[in-house]
Amino acid sequence: MSYNGENTDQRLALIKGVNILATGQTTLFSVPSGKNCVVTDVRMEVASANTVISVASVRVGKASNYNEWLPITSLVGLDVVGEFVSLSGAANLVVRQIFSGNDVVKLDVTTAAVATALTVNIHVFGYTY
Repeated sequence: MSYNGENTDQRLALIKGVNILATGQTTLFSVPSGKNCVVTDVRMEVASANTVISVASVRVGKASNYNEWLPITSLVGLDVVGEFVSLSGAANLVVRQIFSGNDVVKLDVTTAAVATALTVNIHVFGYTY
């Protein structure tokens, strides 16, 4: 029997309540030993927002650069509860890395948002094989 995420594109993880008012990393998915992982999308939805002055910039990947999947990207417009952004929604061809067993895929907030409150729920989609 396949475990969650094997050979089919589906949600691999849901991380709720990530505070993007500070820089730092949040673990999105740990690739099982002996498997590879293709992350097809990372969606961020605003869970709480109050008095947002400026939005955060983020990147996605593994240590130490955290940019193998997504280079530094500003979350322009992501500042109202009920909004979401698809971080894989590129209009042009984008080459992304396949993660290997035991890799830890992380979101890295490189520039913190400025607000009274701003948290997001993060949905990670993809598959393992």
